[in-house]
Amino acid sequence: MRRKFLITGYLSLLPLLLPLILSACKGLSYDARRAMREADTYQLYPEKETAFKTSSHENIRVLIMSGVTEIRVSSTSLCEVRNFEEKVTLIRAQTVFPRISEDGIRLTGNNLHLDRIIILATGDGMLSLNGKPYRGKLIIQRNAEGKMDVINVVGLEAYLYGVVPKEMSREWSLEALKAQAVVSRTYTIYQRERNGNRDYDLCATITSQVYGGKEAESERTNRAVDETRGMVLFYNGQLILPYFHANSGGITEDAQYVWAVKLPYLKGVRDDYSMNVPNYLWKLSLPLDEIRKALNEKGFNIGQIERLMPVKVSPSGRVEKIKLSHSGGETIISGNEFRLKIGPTLIRSTLFSVTCDNREVHFEGKGYGHGVGMSQWGAYAMAREGYSYRDILGYYYREVTIQVQSSGVHGSRLD
Repeated sequence: MRRKFLITGYLSLLPLLLPLILSACKGLSYDARRAMREADTYQLYPEKETAFKTSSHENIRVLIMSGVTEIRVSSTSLCEVRNFEEKVTLIRAQTVFPRISEDGIRLTGNNLHLDRIIILATGDGMLSLNGKPYRGKLIIQRNAEGKMDVINVVGLEAYLYGVVPKEMSREWSLEALKAQAVVSRTYTIYQRERNGNRDYDLCATITSQVYGGKEAESERTNRAVDETRGMVLFYNGQLILPYFHANSGGITEDAQYVWAVKLPYLKGVRDDYSMNVPNYLWKLSLPLDEIRKALNEKGFNIGQIERLMPVKVSPSGRVEKIKLSHSGGETIISGNEFRLKIGPTLIRSTLFSVTCDNREVHFEGKGYGHGVGMSQWGAYAMAREGYSYRDILGYYYREVTIQVQSSGVHGSRLD
């Protein structure tokens, strides 16, 4: 089962043909230290040819707050506030209080009103936003709604320090954490290149990857990032889109059966490692009226439901299409859409069977998430059995290579 990976040297520009991208800033984020949560709200569509500048030394722009009217920024040294366009220092103080006004962003004790400012810590200091520490610097800008957005500009590897412990439990084996670090790094670079013309690259929530800033860091997860520094996943010369989820339920899914797009590196595999771990099996009973209400609140026009049944399943057993027979006729929707509309924390996966009685639907399912790509609980189990992060990645992503984005570093084969 163990696969060999080729680590190649970094090329400053890699011409890549991107067959698809996300329709929204997604990542399937999941905080293993809390209740398993995920977004699952993205779609794929064809994209024109794009060249990736894959440098691990560039900064990442993370939207950490949106739509606020007042914030407090402090520093362990001094805060240096600059006019973003002119880069002129306006204020130096240990704490500043940007707030929104009709004329823009106002700083307490200063009559200037600006649409965009940048705040840095002097020397080796570190900034805190409302008491929460962040590496790097902060951009504060007025948004279209007349409120403030806060963007953390931080180096890629430092950003990952705050991501890995929010996406996977810091208590897990180092090899599982290293696999997550490579996946999150690959996803981050993909999104940075895709969103280059926007004000930020990713969100700090489950909309992208969960990012907790400096306070989320731990020695163990930082080590996982450091020991995989610069490593990203490629398939046939292209940076991959590395989907992941909580638990596959014993078999992963082809991307084509979830989003109708073929990705050769995202093929379904038997996944015994995801069995006998949390969220492998689940059950749920819902009244038909509750299902109707949930769907209609999301834009459907469903009458009184008389019957609900899967009408198409994928080779893995996941529901591709589900039919609702109701007083207004028949409605067929995809299994993935049905799950998202009802609630992805209720319908934990589309790998389920259905029975109906007494105006209730009984679901018996396996796994948690869409099932595409790496199973985080599978990675956990593989690491506990002694597999390396390279083995884990090779198992869930087919025929990929790991490339190191370090200028001047030449790769060698990993056996």
